[in-house]
Amino acid sequence: MGYFKYCGESGLLVLKNHQLKVTPPNEFNDPFEFSPVVCNPNPKEYAEKTVRKVITEPTFFEANRLAFSHLKNFQEFQTFARANIALMVNMLEADTPKLDKTLDILNTLSETSGVVCFSSDPLHPLMWAHYAEAHRGVVIEFDETADLFNSIAFLKVDYNAFRVGYNPDGTDQRQMVELFVKRKSKHWEYEQEFRLLVELSTTHKQVTGGKTMFLMDVEPAAIKSVTLGLRATGATRSEVLALSDNTPLKHLQIFEIQLHDTEFSFQRKRIK
Repeated sequence: MGYFKYCGESGLLVLKNHQLKVTPPNEFNDPFEFSPVVCNPNPKEYAEKTVRKVITEPTFFEANRLAFSHLKNFQEFQTFARANIALMVNMLEADTPKLDKTLDILNTLSETSGVVCFSSDPLHPLMWAHYAEAHRGVVIEFDETADLFNSIAFLKVDYNAFRVGYNPDGTDQRQMVELFVKRKSKHWEYEQEFRLLVELSTTHKQVTGGKTMFLMDVEPAAIKSVTLGLRATGATRSEVLALSDNTPLKHLQIFEIQLHDTEFSFQRKRIK
């Protein structure tokens, strides 16, 4: 089984430049992306742990010196905090539910992380309509044995009726983040989606018209085939075929979409 990327005519740039666009999740069309239900199950324990950290590490004091202008240094802050530790714990415990609601996971993670989406189905009519410029684009198939599909950052989407419950004070944060990165509503189940989570710091930034695009390199050998949409122009068809005539894409198989004779479905016909 390969992994398929639905593209508009911009898919030609993937073939030319051997790069994939990485999209921060706050640019996706689903408002539930990267938006778990944030809830700390033990506010008191969280408050006690946080206050202990505040008292023993100077980070909080240094970042909030203006609020403690009557204290000369961290040592005076420690003395003050220890004298009022019960009050601080009670206040933080009461505020924890409010703090949970203000935690903006989507935009926070979008500053550092992006996603490349793939599907396991190259023939879905809705996917062609929504993600391939109403059948004018292409679908690019990638080899499932390529390195980028065999890492902990490559995730199969979990379609569910409920959002993930996220504990911001959980011990295994990587595992928690993975859960809500791959959780989507059952409404999207037809996409049969897989996701590659990418650190934006590892990408190439390209600014066009004031908008930043993030691009990641992909080995040409990992590109397995291209399928032309029903409404792909003659120019798109010619360019895809020309690219497949030259190194490093000579190995490409080229298909075109055809309508099934009797069903509401598509077929792929190999043309090269």
